[in-house]
Amino acid sequence: LTESRGNEMANALWYHAAIQGGHRVAQVSLADNLMLQYMTDENLTSKEKESMILMASILLTQALHQGYNSLDMLHRIRDVECSRLANAGVEIPSDEFFQSAVIQVLLLSMS
Repeated sequence: LTESRGNEMANALWYHAAIQGGHRVAQVSLADNLMLQYMTDENLTSKEKESMILMASILLTQALHQGYNSLDMLHRIRDVECSRLANAGVEIPSDEFFQSAVIQVLLLSMS
């Protein structure tokens, strides 16, 4: 079993437990692994990165609403998303900034 294949299997199992089972630890584990991939995989497209960070923010918000204290991780995702948007030329704050799906999820989760 290669590391890449093992990672794919772990993500699939975490996804099933997180989404189908609603397990907050699985939600946090999958979000953490998505962010690790986001930060380390240099071959990801901009769209793939945006999808990964959105999925991680949704998973952490689900865990937060189920009683898991994921605020620190959500704050880190906010910082990463702000950096991603700034690198894309988005002014912070601006209408375009607040239209980001990730920022919208984060604002809802932290209110």
